[in-house]
Amino acid sequence: MGKKLLIIPIIHSEEELGSLKDRISGIKEEKLGSEVHKKQIEEVHKLWRDIAGTISEIMQIIKPEKIQIFQDGMPAGGETGEKIVRECAANRSINYVILAEMINSGAEIEQTESPQYLKEEYDIIREIFSAKSPEEQNKLSLKYREKLHGLGINRDRFIAERINSSLKEGYTGILFIGATHNITPGLSDEINYYIYNYDRRAAIHWINDGVDNQNNL
Repeated sequence: MGKKLLIIPIIHSEEELGSLKDRISGIKEEKLGSEVHKKQIEEVHKLWRDIAGTISEIMQIIKPEKIQIFQDGMPAGGETGEKIVRECAANRSINYVILAEMINSGAEIEQTESPQYLKEEYDIIREIFSAKSPEEQNKLSLKYREKLHGLGINRDRFIAERINSSLKEGYTGILFIGATHNITPGLSDEINYYIYNYDRRAAIHWINDGVDNQNNL
């Protein structure tokens, strides 16, 4: 049985940027051009459609009550976590629409991140993207480069520790996490993890391994 963790590397959609959405979207369009920007958005949506299909199949194989959801940027679990998920889903974030559907089916959302680290990173990113000129933005990016790097390392360690301490025996965790993160070095040896590479058949094969014993618990 043991503990299993499916790690899904993701690219966040612009719907998840909150109050920074218009600013960051505008900067991307200015740098990339309207057509390239639109194509980039569609590619991200295509990845999420693939993820949604894979999750749908997984939910038919594993009892939803045996699934624990971990999400980068999620500072709380339980009722508070569910409230965050539903609010973000209402803003048309496909990531959180998927989470909401999983929760509605019986899966459990877990606190995944440190609120302190998230706030520190958000404040820095907001300052950078609030710069009045590209030159000022570049200066701020250089100023905070090492700080952001350190925060990224701390976030990864915290996420791994949260999974180690909260993933239950006989359960499958599903982690949605930005593709630049690397939490695997911090995972416990007792966790059998698989990194989704957008090969649905391979992922389903891994999920099916031992699933009969799990579902009989």
